[in-house]
Amino acid sequence: MASPAGVVLSRSQLQRYEAGTSRPKLAFADHLDELYCADGWASLAIRSLYGVIWDPWHEAHGVARTHHAHRWPARYDGIVWIALRPLPAHVDTQHDLSLTWGPWQLALNLNIPASGVVLMTGKAEDPSGEPATLNLDSTVPVFCLRGAGTPPEMGNVIDIRRRWQHQNIEPREGRPRLREFGRGPRQVDPALPRSRGRRRRTSR
Repeated sequence: MASPAGVVLSRSQLQRYEAGTSRPKLAFADHLDELYCADGWASLAIRSLYGVIWDPWHEAHGVARTHHAHRWPARYDGIVWIALRPLPAHVDTQHDLSLTWGPWQLALNLNIPASGVVLMTGKAEDPSGEPATLNLDSTVPVFCLRGAGTPPEMGNVIDIRRRWQHQNIEPREGRPRLREFGRGPRQVDPALPRSRGRRRRTSR
């Protein structure tokens, strides 16, 4: 059977993937998702299998680029993450990163070690039913792996939920005015980090 991208997969391969006796190649994640019409869930599940063993230096686990586009299932609501690893020639050198997710923007300047770093943020369900794309641009090529849930135990985990800035609203005292943007069910945009804590009711 051929995927929409022209990758030929035999029925026996697909059966092994479905039975869990063989791990699909990371490069097949999006192809298999389209083949099964999984709306991003199959791709996410396959990528999650590589969270611990991801090694783009020695395995065919992706290509270093200056631009990466990341998407998660539209109905997913929770923690998402992006793992970054540098090229061997750029270990411990500064990477100027620019992230754009709908109207939300974030700039980071990171010296990425050989072990890599993980950027962690939150995602709400996309009300339109279409997943919003998170675009990541780097001044030098970098390897990326996206996932959801608990970040993999590799490198330093950087929580960026409170660092996003809306392109049309100036932050107060250098920080995004999250309470004014809305949180939880009243969240304005799926890229906005959301808190799962409950407010304590005051007695009258």
